[in-house]
Order: sequence, then structure tokens, then C-alpha cells
Amino acid sequence: MQHWYVYYKLTPAERDAMRGQVRHMQEHIARTSGVRTRLLERTEQGEAGMATVMEVYEGIEDAAGFARELDAAVRAHLPEAHAAARRIERFRDA
Repeated sequence: MQHWYVYYKLTPAERDAMRGQVRHMQEHIARTSGVRTRLLERTEQGEAGMATVMEVYEGIEDAAGFARELDAAVRAHLPEAHAAARRIERFRDA
């Protein structure tokens, strides 16, 4: 079982504008894949007031299939510039 953590930095205005789109995308992913999703934000702001946002995807059984689904959802729901800023860390149960 895998758990993916997707993080990126946004200005506070970008974060506020993107929050609804990301949640909508995560709701779609949860419905179609059964993967549990969460949206987190770092408690402190980074340099230049940037906010670190993290999407969490838990309980991934088919990593290759989920990668395709997440990629398609990002392309369908998020602006290209936002998609390019995303970094993914993948973990598995020990």
C-alpha cells in the first residue's frame, strides 16, 4: 500500500484561488479511485510569504493506475503552471 504526498509553494493569493479547484479534484479522485485524500497547509509561511500546500493520497493499491488517474485529474482540473510546480513524494507501509 502506498501513500503519496504532493507539495508545492504558492503565494497566499494563489493558494486561496486554488483551494477550491484542488478540493474539487481530490473529491473526484476519491470517488473514482477509493483513495483517501486530504489537503494540508504548512502552519508557518516560508520565505517571501509563500505558503506550502500538501495534497495527501492514502491507501493507493495500484500505483501505476493511480499515477495515470492523478495525472489526468491534474490536467483536467488545474492550470498548467500549477501542475508544473507540484513535487511528489511516494511512501509505502513498512
